[in-house]
Amino acid sequence: MTIAEYAAHTGLADSTIRRRIKRGTLEAHQVDGRWFIDVNGREPTQTPEQDDQSPLVDQLQSENAHLREQVDRLTHVVAMQTQSHAELTKQLPAPRQSLLCHLSSAVSRLTGSNQQSHG
Repeated sequence: MTIAEYAAHTGLADSTIRRRIKRGTLEAHQVDGRWFIDVNGREPTQTPEQDDQSPLVDQLQSENAHLREQVDRLTHVVAMQTQSHAELTKQLPAPRQSLLCHLSSAVSRLTGSNQQSHG
């Protein structure tokens, strides 16, 4: 049964039927680009409760997809920051080496200034 036939029989809009096919709540198959609803000898039915929830389900699925994209993006940002932190940590000298380097520079400056004032 085509989408148009199914729509006429159930009173549903074509767009509602297409959303249900996309969600997998309505069995259908495509032949040469046209959708055919699989009714398998059953009479197509429409329950108003299902149709009333369709926009809500669509909205929730859209929001869910958006949130998944945000989680993926933030996961990537955290991974990049973690990698950057690790690289910066590797570049830092060991605390003792850093302290010795600073002390050595300070001693050189002091001894250099003492030699200049005495010389």
